[in-house]
Amino acid sequence: MIYFCIDIGNTRSKIGVFTMGKLQDLYATETPFLQAKMQEILSFYAENTVIKVAYISTAQEMELEKWAIWQPFSAEIIKIDAHFAFPVHNHYATPLTLGTDRMVNIVAAVSQAKGKNVLVISAGTAIIYDFADENGNYWGGAISLGLKMRFRALHEFTARLPLIAEWKHVPLVGNSTQNSLLSGVINGTIAEIRATIQDYQQSYSQDIALFFTGGDAVFLAEKMQDIPFHIDETLTLKGIFALIIEK
Repeated sequence: MIYFCIDIGNTRSKIGVFTMGKLQDLYATETPFLQAKMQEILSFYAENTVIKVAYISTAQEMELEKWAIWQPFSAEIIKIDAHFAFPVHNHYATPLTLGTDRMVNIVAAVSQAKGKNVLVISAGTAIIYDFADENGNYWGGAISLGLKMRFRALHEFTARLPLIAEWKHVPLVGNSTQNSLLSGVINGTIAEIRATIQDYQQSYSQDIALFFTGGDAVFLAEKMQDIPFHIDETLTLKGIFALIIEK
């Protein structure tokens, strides 16, 4: 069986193709072109191929079940949302407002951590922290501003600060307005992540398993090489696959 796991974002989407229990192919596309991209990928497979498709979506209008592209195949389409039966105990006070990607990431981390407490940090548009204990109880976490949002806020809510669009060299002491912004935002974010990890370690376990995902994960992790992160930009796709492999 071929498994297609799809993470649909408001602007970009990722598609993971799993066979033999492993991620074999990874695709990315702008979300408005997702259907066309899927049609292109499906053209590689013979008609009547047995496939299972599972997806999560932050673009609420996306309903893949209604797409005609599946008709030539023996296809099962599964939407993973707040009503899905997740294999972790959800203690979030408002589960219907919880982003499905957060639960999916926790499922992936818990399945890999083998009985440890886990903290998942997703660094994208927002920086999101999610915690589950060693018994598979999900308790929630925190939501903070992502790097682009921090730079944008400083630009839009002040009169003269420029918008920083890219960042490579990050000084400790900013000797210009641009470098001061780089130092404040990047080093401030790193300090936030370090402090958050320390708080969880002090409250739960020094041996907590730390997972880092999202578009800025690799960049930020390179600044914290002393921290034993499990860096995985495909964590969400692996979580989707873990949820459907048994169904």
